[in-house]
Amino acid sequence: MNKSTRIIMIVLIGIMVINLTACTRKGNGAVSSVDKQPNGTVAIALDYEKRNTYSSNQFAIWIEDLEGNFIKTVYVTSYTANGGYKKRAESIPVWVEKSYISSASREEIDAIAGPTPKPGSLMYIWNLTDETGQNVEDGQYKFYVEATIYEESRILFSGIIDISGEDTTVKADAEYTTELAEKEANITQVKAIWKSPVK
Repeated sequence: MNKSTRIIMIVLIGIMVINLTACTRKGNGAVSSVDKQPNGTVAIALDYEKRNTYSSNQFAIWIEDLEGNFIKTVYVTSYTANGGYKKRAESIPVWVEKSYISSASREEIDAIAGPTPKPGSLMYIWNLTDETGQNVEDGQYKFYVEATIYEESRILFSGIIDISGEDTTVKADAEYTTELAEKEANITQVKAIWKSPVK
């Protein structure tokens, strides 16, 4: 092995180490869509279609109580969770403000973030716990899905789900910030599904 070959190999190894370190620090999270809903959970189901525009394909799902107190993030796209909101202020700003993501630790971010999914019908699970892992009380809760389509064009879906009774499904209402958001919506058919515990 001649000198120039050794130099090239050292440079390549150095680049690999830097990339691996960056990936470890950034974190991609592990939250992803599931195929089956367990009993005693709420599933947030939606249809997702990828858009190839600036600031698109970012979305978040979260839970609040009826007084508007933040309970938990169910899922958020990794780019925004890992600081993308600092570069793109239009990226799901309602969730960014409510979640206090700016003060979250690496472990907290990894617990809620996941890669941008492939297009299709998706389902994310809320296991009836809050951000600290404590079980919430029976009753009604608000669920939200916020998505950015392009720059200021966003959608905010919301609804109320009751986790104290029999199985139920609630279709979310949608609010669009622009006409483009309604026309080019990347998320549709949002609903919450309560599946009661096995008795």
